Amino acid sequence: MSKFYPIRGKVAVRRSVQSESTSAGVIYTPKDNVHYAKGQVVSVGHPLPLPNGKMIVPEYYDGDWVIYKREGVEHTMGFDIMNHDGIVAIIEEDTEIS
Repeated sequence: MSKFYPIRGKVAVRRSVQSESTSAGVIYTPKDNVHYAKGQVVSVGHPLPLPNGKMIVPEYYDGDWVIYKREGVEHTMGFDIMNHDGIVAIIEEDTEIS
């Protein structure tokens, strides 16, 4: 198996796709939030240095569930890849966003 990790200053997240079914067995997907998405961190790239040389280390790790901004997200290989500052919050897996 090949190793996957994003470049410096980026984070890769696997988006959580919620689907539910009715009592009749009809499967539907609830309407997504247009500004934010929920997902699990797959890999975190190295910190990007600030102009003054200081490194800001992200406060989330591989496996954490997060809420992130949809704006500026690149979709590739089944992952959402974004800048470190795109992560808005660390949450529990069963947390719903609306």
